[in-house]
Amino acid sequence: MDSHKYLDHLKHSLLDACIKAGWNLHGNIKHVALVSAKTGYGIENLVSKLFTDWNRCGDIYLVGCTNVGKSSLFNVLLQSDLCKSNIRDLFERATVSIWPGTTMNLLKFPLLQPTPERMYKRKKRLLEDKEEFELWEKKRRQYLDLVGLSKNAVLKGFVGQTQFSENETSFEGHLDVSYAFDPANSVIEKATKKTKVLKRKQLLKMAPNLANCHWFYDTPGIMNPEQIINFLEPKELQILTPNEMLRPRTVKLKSTQVMYITGLACIEYVKGDMHVLVTVITNLDNPIHVLEATESQSFFKENIGTDVLKVPLGGKDRLDKLPPLVSKEFNLLGTGFKYTICDIVLSSVGWIGVSAKAGSEIVVRAYTPGGYGCHLRPPLLPEAVNLKKRSIKNSPFYLMKKPMSMWTPPSSDT
Repeated sequence: MDSHKYLDHLKHSLLDACIKAGWNLHGNIKHVALVSAKTGYGIENLVSKLFTDWNRCGDIYLVGCTNVGKSSLFNVLLQSDLCKSNIRDLFERATVSIWPGTTMNLLKFPLLQPTPERMYKRKKRLLEDKEEFELWEKKRRQYLDLVGLSKNAVLKGFVGQTQFSENETSFEGHLDVSYAFDPANSVIEKATKKTKVLKRKQLLKMAPNLANCHWFYDTPGIMNPEQIINFLEPKELQILTPNEMLRPRTVKLKSTQVMYITGLACIEYVKGDMHVLVTVITNLDNPIHVLEATESQSFFKENIGTDVLKVPLGGKDRLDKLPPLVSKEFNLLGTGFKYTICDIVLSSVGWIGVSAKAGSEIVVRAYTPGGYGCHLRPPLLPEAVNLKKRSIKNSPFYLMKKPMSMWTPPSSDT
């Protein structure tokens, strides 16, 4: 979060990206929602929107690339009012894994029919939850102001279940089995045979209701060739994947200097009149190293595959399986040190925002394995550079400010 309007900016950025990709040629994008399956933020608003707009229009499909959190979102919605409540326990949870492509088939659950009576009960429950949530949010902001800590700045939400009548029998369905990869990379069934047989017998009794039901589907992820996670091992993915809120780290980069972010991304400041500020958005555990360009090659060869760069892991045999770092050159025009010119995306490692003196022309090279997933985009957090404190003595790094005390109350539809 870089300003009090950052959520609106993220929504507009996402919609603009969809339009540029040609996904809104016929106005088919009806709504943009920001949600977190991990913290519950925005989930209840999304469910309300689906009930209001989608209603009984048909099935709902959850689609996207591998490793973007589809299965986590599926599991949260399975426990929400969107799923028919009295048979929720008969459906398998989706496999959640750092390993790409672990959802092997179409997992699904039946959608609740949003009758006026049910929506009235849901509205009443949401109003009760809202009061409790606002008290919790007040305490969270107080903790943030007193002690800081990024966990107190994370946006969260409650995902509850409305108690509908117990004798509801509509919109029932059958079981789809979930699959996952075991450590040996072989496919294993998660549910035991006995459990599956028992559940199937229970669900077969509800078969007459199958004809008229609508479903929510979790689909297998699409393999994006630009994702460097396709080349990584599970342990390497664990290191790259953030376990806490992302916080920007700002670095002063001088001309002819090079910055490594792990061993999978490199930024080289090729040409410019003065220094630039580079704001790095990546897992806080990912190491960042800044050195002179003349020393960069020897540093990389000595430390690749070691704890100094962390990722990638392993010896020469492992490193030989990864594409070499390939550069893409970008010519940028500075807009001042208080704003980011653009983001340079570094595939699954994260991204950096570049800030430079207004009107100055600079040249930057970015390196990723094989050049995959490396491109420019408008800045997602254009004011993140202002979250730095004073510079660290004899270091190119700046101290980080305490996370912002920011709160976005639930919208009126809850």
